[in-house]
Amino acid sequence: NNKLVLIEKALRFSQNLEHFDLRGNGFHCGTLRDFFSKNQRVQAVAKQTVKKLTGQNEEECTVPTLGHYGAYCCEDLPAPFADRLIALKRKEHALLSGQGSETERLECERENQARQREIDALKEQYRTVIDQVTLRKQAKITLEQKKKALDEQVSNGRRAHAELDGTLQQAVGQIELQHATEEQSPLQLLRA
Repeated sequence: NNKLVLIEKALRFSQNLEHFDLRGNGFHCGTLRDFFSKNQRVQAVAKQTVKKLTGQNEEECTVPTLGHYGAYCCEDLPAPFADRLIALKRKEHALLSGQGSETERLECERENQARQREIDALKEQYRTVIDQVTLRKQAKITLEQKKKALDEQVSNGRRAHAELDGTLQQAVGQIELQHATEEQSPLQLLRA
């Protein structure tokens, strides 16, 4: 529910995109035209998404003066942001000069609080993602350390086994056992 949205010109999406929903934003028509001309697959997916979610080919515009480009409502403005900047400056001037109404002041406060809630929600969302990534990295490091320790134990066990086998073979050779066959291990020969 943004008041006016401009889309970054260099923004690109995967051709495997299956869902794309930007409904509820006040787009500048020029930015939608530019964006969809470079991302035609996204335009097709956007139309499918809007159709699936609303049953209509286009989103329903809340302001009657808005037009459509693709599936989304948009407004053709010669100077995006200029009209909104002028309106905001008028409100600011009225509020600072004491001429603003109580209704305008409350509206500004509501807008600021809503904006702050959205910012806080985004921060929390990304903090959660970052925390999950950090936990995964820590778990990976721990597992790598355990693997290294186990590899070292296996290596030490193999070395000890090789030394013991060599010692047993020397003992069998020194004792000169009569019943020695190649099928029996040195340990079996010593027990016999």
